[in-house]
Parts: sequence; structure tokens; C-alpha cells
Amino acid sequence: MTESRANPLSPSDIARHAQVSKALIYKHFGSLDALVDDAIRSRLQLLELGPQADHEAEVEVLGHILRVASKLREDAQNQPELIDLIGWSFGNPDPRAVNVTEAVRGFCEELAARAGAGAEAATFFLGVITSAICDRRQGTLEEAQKDGS
Repeated sequence: MTESRANPLSPSDIARHAQVSKALIYKHFGSLDALVDDAIRSRLQLLELGPQADHEAEVEVLGHILRVASKLREDAQNQPELIDLIGWSFGNPDPRAVNVTEAVRGFCEELAARAGAGAEAATFFLGVITSAICDRRQGTLEEAQKDGS
């Protein structure tokens, strides 16, 4: 339709563009008007229902993930011993450290599942914990520098 602009749309034009026969168009739709109506309704449904409904659900889940992440960060900062333990475990080959790391990873996956999200959210939550570890280490380093000067 957009190609023909002001020119009337013919069944031959549609058949040629769709690479089918005119007989197939009439057999399936009955008329040119029915085909155009069906095409427009199908596209409008995609426009109205698909992306918007998905977008609203994604925004809701994302908002929930961000609230959970904020609470996780706050709770992590209030437990410095736990943050130190997790920091010690990351990258440490000691079997006890590996167990701690796996427990943290499992916790993040469970937290993501409860938030209605998947692996990306679990990785995000792990990043929140890692950020708390970095902040704690930075604070500890600054305190040591103050004490040393």
C-alpha cells in the first residue's frame, strides 16, 4: 500500500509483492478489502498488545529488581563481617572459600527467581555484593592510610 501511494491497490500488485497467485489471495481472504483489513488489524495488535504489555511487565520487574538490589546493598553494608568473608572467598581456591562463593551465587540466583527475573538479575545482584566488597575495602584502606599518617 505504501508503495502504490495514491494509485489504487490491485490484487495483482499484492500477489506480485507477496510472491503468490491472485487465486490464493481470494481463496484465503475472499476479497481485497478483507486482506487489507486483516493486515491492518494484525499489525495494530502487534503494536498495541505485544510490545506495550511486554514493556509494562518488564518495567514492573525491573523496578522490583532495583528495589531488591537497593535493599541488598543496604543490608550488605550493615554486615561488614559477611562482606569481608565473601570478599575473601572470591577467587580463592581454598575449598571453604569455593563453598562460600557457591553459596553467594546460589543466593543471588534464588533472589533473582523470587524477583521474577532470570540469570541477568542474578548477575546484577552478584555485582551489587561485589560493589559492597569494593566499597568496604576502599573504606578500610582509607582508614589504614589515616592511621599511618
